[in-house]
Amino acid sequence: MKNILTMILGAIFRLPIFLYKYGISPFTSASCRHLPTCSEYADTSIKRFGGVKGGILAFSRLMRCHPFGSHGLDPVPDELPDQGIKFWKYGRWNGKHIEHGFYEDDS
Repeated sequence: MKNILTMILGAIFRLPIFLYKYGISPFTSASCRHLPTCSEYADTSIKRFGGVKGGILAFSRLMRCHPFGSHGLDPVPDELPDQGIKFWKYGRWNGKHIEHGFYEDDS
C-alpha cells in the first residue's frame, strides 16, 4: 500500500514538471545555470527519492537558481544523508557541492 501511495504522490508531483518541460519551456529562451536543468533535476529526484524527499531536493535546487545563486554541474545525489525527521536537511541549499564546470573534465 505504501508503494502505491508513493507512486501516486510522485506522479502528482511530476505532473507540473511535465507540463512545464513540454508546454512552457519550448517557448522560452534556453538559459539554464545548471546541468542537468532544474526540470530534469526535479523529475529525477522525485523518481529516485519519492514526492516528499525528492520534492525538497527539487525545491532547494530552484531556490539556488537565480543570478546570484549557484551554477555548473549539479547532479541529483545517489543517496540522501540520514537526517531523521529533519526533512529540511535533505535540501542542498547553498550549492557548495557543485562543480563549477558543465562537464566533468572542466576544472
